[in-house]
Amino acid sequence: MVEVAVLGYDDTHTLSFPSQRLRVGIIHVGAPAGGMNAATRQAVRYCLARGHTPIGIQNGFNGLLDDAVQELSWLRVDNWTTRGGSELGTNRTLPDVDLGGIAASFQAHSFDALLMIGGFEALLALEMLEGARKHYPSFQIPMVHLPATLSNNLPLTEHSLGSDTSLNALVAASDAIRQSASASRNRVFLVETQGGMCGYIATMGALAVGAVLCYTPEAGINLDVLQEDVDFLKKRYALDVPGKSEGRLVIRSEKSSKIYTTEVMTKIFAEEGKKMFDSRSASLGHTLQGGVPSPYDRTRAARLSLRCMQFLESQAQRAPASKSGSAGAAGSAAAGRRVPCNTQDSATTITIQGSSIIFTPVAEMLAAADIKNRRGRDTWWKDMKDLVELMGGRTGIVHHKDDK
Repeated sequence: MVEVAVLGYDDTHTLSFPSQRLRVGIIHVGAPAGGMNAATRQAVRYCLARGHTPIGIQNGFNGLLDDAVQELSWLRVDNWTTRGGSELGTNRTLPDVDLGGIAASFQAHSFDALLMIGGFEALLALEMLEGARKHYPSFQIPMVHLPATLSNNLPLTEHSLGSDTSLNALVAASDAIRQSASASRNRVFLVETQGGMCGYIATMGALAVGAVLCYTPEAGINLDVLQEDVDFLKKRYALDVPGKSEGRLVIRSEKSSKIYTTEVMTKIFAEEGKKMFDSRSASLGHTLQGGVPSPYDRTRAARLSLRCMQFLESQAQRAPASKSGSAGAAGSAAAGRRVPCNTQDSATTITIQGSSIIFTPVAEMLAAADIKNRRGRDTWWKDMKDLVELMGGRTGIVHHKDDK
């Protein structure tokens, strides 16, 4: 893990020498996430202010193969800060769909650097491009990955763009559902969230909305757990004053269990609750991608994107232009021959670790990842599920032997 020195924030004047100017490819990879467009806008405007050429790649690597590539102007990205989703377009296609074709496109458009914005797919794409450098010289350029995924499932970074927007959407929906549950008194609402095999959204969302139970892929679900949870709900409702019971929320990550689905669990709660309480379910689905990005995701996108561009500048170097320089793609003729980037430090992910921003080589990122489940091996929020159950009363009621 390395910490890379970059230019200061105030060093934004146009570069004096054409040989220092870059053609920077910008691509979105994976599912849409709040903040993707804000990060792209910052990158484009920084490029233009510094004399670089920002190249937008539409529709991910498929778009690169289809030559859906164009220069991005100052006005083109003017209103992108407030827009959710992905204005460039994004999908989960990886470079191995046609690695040779991708390399040819890199060469045809004379990319000097690449900014990838996305989630786990972007990390895997970065690994593929970095690993193919020995076979394809056009990949021997600095590349940086800016994490953007609502699941917040990438290793070695505490936050990803889009996760805060997603939590805001979850809290807004759950608050409305709680209002319905409270009005109905004896009712348990089981709310299903997205998040893949990572329980970040479910766990932090449960803590934020005051849910009494939380189910995540990391912990899983089995019969013993369900039995304890049903017993807890029965005891909890038995303690309520008659006629003044409250509605309660249960948050479940969509991939917590293949067998005990949201529908099955809702029926179990309803059957076991009998006259004490009934149950309903609500699946939030893609609404968790949010509409307008949250202020936190917007500001984080701007700051991290700026650092990414400064990193690319510091890594991309060109040899002095030759006196008999040959003609090439736009902006490359006067720039001389590029110095190849073959080190691990030139293909990194920008990560947030405590109060530090660290550029971490892709090999270190993958070493800390659970590739099969597409999440980090160790997470800072892993103990939050216990806190949810403690605050909801489950820990005290279920495990207290004197409760009747």
